[in-house]
Amino acid sequence: MSDNSSNKVVIFGLENDASVFTNSSWVEYCTFGLYQLPQTLIKFFRNEPVILNNKTCHNYSLEALHNNTIHLSPPSVFNDPFDGTLKISFNTYLKRLIKDFKNEFGLEVPQTLSDEKIIEYIYERIETGQTLDEFVSQIHQWHREEKNKLQNMGVCCFTDPEMRTSNLMWAHYANNHQGFCIEYQLPEHPINMDVDWLSGLDPWKRSFLTHIFPVAYSEKRMDFSQKWPDMDSIIKNSGDYSDVFPYYQYGLITKGIEWSYEREWRFIYPPVIEATKEKYPLTSRLKSGGNLEFFPIKNVYLGYRMSQEAKNAIFEIIGNI
Repeated sequence: MSDNSSNKVVIFGLENDASVFTNSSWVEYCTFGLYQLPQTLIKFFRNEPVILNNKTCHNYSLEALHNNTIHLSPPSVFNDPFDGTLKISFNTYLKRLIKDFKNEFGLEVPQTLSDEKIIEYIYERIETGQTLDEFVSQIHQWHREEKNKLQNMGVCCFTDPEMRTSNLMWAHYANNHQGFCIEYQLPEHPINMDVDWLSGLDPWKRSFLTHIFPVAYSEKRMDFSQKWPDMDSIIKNSGDYSDVFPYYQYGLITKGIEWSYEREWRFIYPPVIEATKEKYPLTSRLKSGGNLEFFPIKNVYLGYRMSQEAKNAIFEIIGNI
């Protein structure tokens, strides 16, 4: 059974009951975030070359500076192994599977059976072409895939401008002070901005600001079992991503309480399909390699341990922007 009701979350340094977060709709949490959104956001860069195919080196940090782009990364590469994963109990998944088998095969499964007996009951009544052990492994594989459904979403992480002086952030995200930090200028907005104010913005700016969320830091890992919608059917049938927001809440904008010092904001690129592209003007700004044209650069801060050679490379780029 989900125990989210007794959980606590920290957002903007303030402790709240987890229900304040888990019961919020997309619009409610977006509005809550917009009320707190600073005029600028910052992002740390490692500024080190990455070896590609064991041959060439590529510095994605300098590329982001030169092209004024941000990179949309899958949560699978983040430093928290729970990032982008959903806590869904196997029993909950099995209940959904029973429903699917009933719809497809008209199979009625007794609810009193144990998980193991449920799988055996289904196996004995449908043709799978597998051994029982293979069928069991297949079901567990489906369960893992469901929990990891968000691993390939495009996410970009930022933090408050005050964090540019954080030694921890420089150490963890800027290559131990050898990297740099970019401060981006957001559209000038009033204090306590709300969703209605966004209507006067360019469509792509409005789309970005409705897809950036403050991270909620949770004492206990959020249990998604009792609030698990079917994301695939929503995308295919309606294209209304506000219905998918619970996936974001439980898998992408919640982290453990130990990460709360980061004061993180996350931009989540919506899972756009061809039929809904016109709803997301951001698609026109998406470049190759998962890079997105971004807001203007206001300031660039250099790490204390950055070499003079690295500084010169940055000065050259800034001089040509």
